Amino acid sequence: MENGDHKTPSELFTEKHKKLREDGEEWMKETATSCMVVTTLIATVAFAAAFTTPGGNNDTGVPIFLKDGWFTVFFISDAGAMFSSTTSIMMFLSILTARYAEDDFLFSLPAKLMVGLIHSLLQLFAWSFLTDLLFGLQGRKERDIAETCCCSCLASNHFICSAKL
Repeated sequence: MENGDHKTPSELFTEKHKKLREDGEEWMKETATSCMVVTTLIATVAFAAAFTTPGGNNDTGVPIFLKDGWFTVFFISDAGAMFSSTTSIMMFLSILTARYAEDDFLFSLPAKLMVGLIHSLLQLFAWSFLTDLLFGLQGRKERDIAETCCCSCLASNHFICSAKL
């Protein structure tokens, strides 16, 4: 099926929406770049936290809180933040290296962006929980831990509300 200019519907759509595709490509690259910078910073801190144990080590090099159950939760939370941030980095990197064809905007690019943002949110929650545990493991008062939890919840809510999608 062709129109009077001998163009198929697909060719006509491509021609009429060229500027929209270019704007979408630019927006997608900017969003992926911004999110990848934040995700990389969190991954760096999560990596460092795995080797810097809360409370330090005793004279033999064994972590002081090794027998504490929260110490295990601390490392599980740190691993969750690390794996989520790695997944986010890979998704944002795949967005930056995409070919940006019309078909990619239909499913591939939005799916990659959503997976990257969801894992960024998961790493933020894991990191908030990790920070709360870090303060809790260092013998803080319950009131201080509650204040830290409130601050981390506010930070998480700010991240969610300020996302420009």
